Amino acid sequence: MLNTKSSLQAPVYDNIRSLMEWRKLLAKKGTTCAVIGGSFCMLQPGSLKCIAEAAGKFGGVCAMVDPGDNGKDPSPAAGLYDRARLLALVRGIDAVAVPTHKDVISALQSLRPFVLADCLAQSAITNLQKTARTLADTVFNIEPLKGCFTNDIEEAIRSGRTPINLPLSQNAGDSECRAISAVIADLTDKKIVTVNGCFDILHPGHALLLAAARSMGDALIVLVNDDQSVKQYKGIKRPVFPVQFRLSALKALKPVTAAFSFAGDNPLPTLALIRPAVHVKGGSFIKERVQNERQLVESWGGRIEFISMLEGFSTTNFLAALGEKT
Repeated sequence: MLNTKSSLQAPVYDNIRSLMEWRKLLAKKGTTCAVIGGSFCMLQPGSLKCIAEAAGKFGGVCAMVDPGDNGKDPSPAAGLYDRARLLALVRGIDAVAVPTHKDVISALQSLRPFVLADCLAQSAITNLQKTARTLADTVFNIEPLKGCFTNDIEEAIRSGRTPINLPLSQNAGDSECRAISAVIADLTDKKIVTVNGCFDILHPGHALLLAAARSMGDALIVLVNDDQSVKQYKGIKRPVFPVQFRLSALKALKPVTAAFSFAGDNPLPTLALIRPAVHVKGGSFIKERVQNERQLVESWGGRIEFISMLEGFSTTNFLAALGEKT
């Protein structure tokens, strides 16, 4: 088992024996085991819907990361363990399994009996998909979200049809301010940490940043650039996902207490409303903008902290791996 002792992370199992021990614990509790399998190349709307529905119905959810067929990793940008560490932070996931190509059958057998949470509208193509459907005692069918299979999203990215059109809505403006005020009222006497960014396609670098930021206080509030500001900052084909989904995806992560969008070039007005004890900066940033944020946060006795992003991980790199020039 990989070292994931934090209560904000599910355990990650990379060997059959440890996975079997976890399954035995579920059996002792009389808890149903639900399995979700996939490449999890990105935390996209369909995969998060599957996780949420499985978690809402079953007691123990194990996400199994697809190692690919014949040892060929299906992810264009993140390896098995990197994706596993990101999945371990998702609410509703109780364990993450990382089998090798040769161990897929053994890993699934070690979890029996299990319910497979799967979208049957999608054909089983990989060895993991086919084997999981064969070995599952029951299949819990997840209704698909139109256009939200990973292949659909990747094709939309290549074709420049972004942001991805999703049936989601969220009010902004005054309602957003009221929502922030309500959250702050519930966090009285708590040490609040904030972090801001685009968080377009969540990747392992984001996971590291958010987990580290959360460890600096009692609650983490993420401030997210709205679609227009991302477009101005990153280019005409960005963001990949509209802000409504980016917010919901962040809220699905265990280290995140709340997430709110902001318009314009910087989050200064929102920071002034929240008044965090710590404001975290990660990755690349503009020196002058950081100076403005530092002065503001220090005006009420807070501080700025800097966290280096995991090298090699960015939405830009992910898109480049898909053949998209940004």
